[in-house]
Amino acid sequence: MLMHTGPDFFEKMPSFPDFKDVNDNVHYQAAPSGSWIVVSDVKGSTRAIEAGRYKDVNTVGAATIVAIQNALPNVDFPFVFGGDGATALIPGDVKTEVELELSALRHIALSRFDLELRVGMVSIDELHAEGFAVEVAKYALNSQMSLAMFRGGGLTRAEEKVKGEGSAYDVPQGGSEDTDLTNLSCRWRPLTSQNGQVLSLLVAAVGEAEQRSYAIFLEGLTKIFDGKLEHGNPVNIGAMRYRPLGEMLNHDLKHQTSRFLLVLRMVQTLIASLLFGLGVFRWFSSTRHYVAATPTHSDHLKFDDKLRMTLDCTPEQIVDIEKLCRQLHDQGEICYGMHVSDGALMTCYVDSFKDGEHLHFIDGGDGGYAMAAKELKAQLMARDAA
Repeated sequence: MLMHTGPDFFEKMPSFPDFKDVNDNVHYQAAPSGSWIVVSDVKGSTRAIEAGRYKDVNTVGAATIVAIQNALPNVDFPFVFGGDGATALIPGDVKTEVELELSALRHIALSRFDLELRVGMVSIDELHAEGFAVEVAKYALNSQMSLAMFRGGGLTRAEEKVKGEGSAYDVPQGGSEDTDLTNLSCRWRPLTSQNGQVLSLLVAAVGEAEQRSYAIFLEGLTKIFDGKLEHGNPVNIGAMRYRPLGEMLNHDLKHQTSRFLLVLRMVQTLIASLLFGLGVFRWFSSTRHYVAATPTHSDHLKFDDKLRMTLDCTPEQIVDIEKLCRQLHDQGEICYGMHVSDGALMTCYVDSFKDGEHLHFIDGGDGGYAMAAKELKAQLMARDAA
């Protein structure tokens, strides 16, 4: 692949259209030298989820991406939403601006959501010096929207550093106490499964040939979905319902400390409730198309040093997926984590209703990814101890 550098390197990269090719070498390029990895996660997210606060946890995790975008207007930067946090790659020359936005987000998370958001940054050059790679690919959701895929072990190592080495990598607190979250919305009700149940699935290859292990798993998984992983997309237009207006307005109070931004957000919510809650969107071609395009603007398939998937499954498919995972785990190919719920959560970043200008972050209900991560971590620890 032709190597691209500079802040717009991700935008210039060619994309690939079939997720089963996610680990093909031809799609990846090394992250530019001088870049930084941003890692965020909600401390104590498991306890918060068990207390029924998984919507708040998802909102704060997704807000990381919106805050970074505020510091990088009109720049298509690579990131992955992880449920209770996010990971992103940013150019080194905007590090200070990103720190200010993320510091403000930490303040909002604590003062408005009563959640402690951990945010750290690790330089690509430090990871390279330790022998870890960060490689990026670009998966096309559709002709206008793509997602970043990461491999090489660098993201995992960056997360270990941020979570395990004290404050050395923390984003400093101070400065502004507000960042603009008006484009981040959480107005849709949880998506009810159309096939039976929603599966949150994490798969990490641990064998000597990672690329082969992922290929074997994805081939088996694709067969379970009759040849197309898109059949497992939990975002179904028939399942999309707006939340009650009062519930949305109460949630809006958590998003901003600025009175101006708070009023702006509430006005947006009133308009959105009219458009989507009462079905008025059907009168306008732009909003009709926005709703119709939502499934193809959703991130239910991802790769960030591991496969991260939210899948709407029949009970039989869940049995088959668990059998596939167990078989490959017993063969020493993968470790995995699964969590089953009745539906999925959708948190939306909407710059406009146009194609390519809205993205919908998907997680399984009841804390899908965070709960699946508990099983994955247990398997990895057992493997390391063996």
